[in-house]
Amino acid sequence: MSSGKPDEPNQLPETSSTHPFPIYNSEDEELGNDVMQSSTNERQRQSLEIDIKALEIDIKEMMIKSRRPPFPCCIYRVSPVLRDVNKKAYTPRTVSIGPLHHNNKNLKGMQAVKFQYLEQFLKRATKTAMLNELPHWGDPMGFVTSLDTDLQIGKHFSCLERFLGLLKSTEGDIWNSYAEDDLNHITLEELLKIILADSAFIIELFLRFHFNPSRLTPFEIASIGMDLLLIENQVPFFVLENLYKEAFGSYPNIYPTILELSCEFFEPYNDQKMQIQTMKHFTDSLSVDTIFFG
Repeated sequence: MSSGKPDEPNQLPETSSTHPFPIYNSEDEELGNDVMQSSTNERQRQSLEIDIKALEIDIKEMMIKSRRPPFPCCIYRVSPVLRDVNKKAYTPRTVSIGPLHHNNKNLKGMQAVKFQYLEQFLKRATKTAMLNELPHWGDPMGFVTSLDTDLQIGKHFSCLERFLGLLKSTEGDIWNSYAEDDLNHITLEELLKIILADSAFIIELFLRFHFNPSRLTPFEIASIGMDLLLIENQVPFFVLENLYKEAFGSYPNIYPTILELSCEFFEPYNDQKMQIQTMKHFTDSLSVDTIFFG
């Protein structure tokens, strides 16, 4: 029922404030100015505390650390993106070579085999050094290629110390051949032991393939050969060259070069029959088609 009073205009609902919009407040402005002044003072204080000379030294050190070493790394772990595409393409399945996969539990069974090959390599090197005693030893080729001659490790393996000294003399180049982060878990002594055993294994494998191919099964050649071509599963080629020359370089009429042995062993993987003059590691022996599409 109508009260008879005229309709009153709509009114805004009551709020905690008598004004619907924020109203300028001089106290707020003063507070904001205080905050800005405090921030400005802090920046000025920090600016005064900055030691320009120390900052310059720090930046120079960062630039020096970022430089490529004179012997740039050529052996490294592939990025997770590539590994996720095809893990098997970068992980050895039969034998680890070098430090990156040395602790792979699935490959521990080959460690004993590698040290057996190391012993045979030392025997072969020792017998080669004895060639100046012929004709006591008879036919030179038959003598050095036979793996049956019994030599006492303590009596005849003085070359072991010589080989370790050779590796020690190039330890800096060996370290620099690997990406720094990949060697954080290993000591120099461990690295040299791994490099010697694995290098001797490779050299002895290649020599058997050249002189005594019947001692290797096709499966051994294929499975080991594929692992030796993985970028993460390498020793620097200069290490193989140095050890090989030290052991057998005096008799080129008997021993091919290590580069010739490498090309012979990996010939099935070199589809384009490229003439390889030098390499940093065995991946260089692959043709482009084999690397990207094989």
